[in-house]
Amino acid sequence: KGNQLLSVFDDSIWQTMKRSMGTSLSTLLVLIAMMVFGSGVLATFAFTVGIGVVASTLSSIFVAVPTAYLMLTLTKKGK
Repeated sequence: KGNQLLSVFDDSIWQTMKRSMGTSLSTLLVLIAMMVFGSGVLATFAFTVGIGVVASTLSSIFVAVPTAYLMLTLTKKGK
């Protein structure tokens, strides 16, 4: 039963990975253009947003899914 839940989480990650990476990369390309062609304040803003995009992409893949799996398995053990 636990393996089935893990399999669902694994399948879900791989189904959304392509879309998430595509969205993040296209956003980062625009931000790089803003850093190259923008003035000081705009370039700094684009850099800051870029850090946020990278951090949110990594956390949605490597933090949110394992946390959700852990919470589900712990609540099922408590019942």
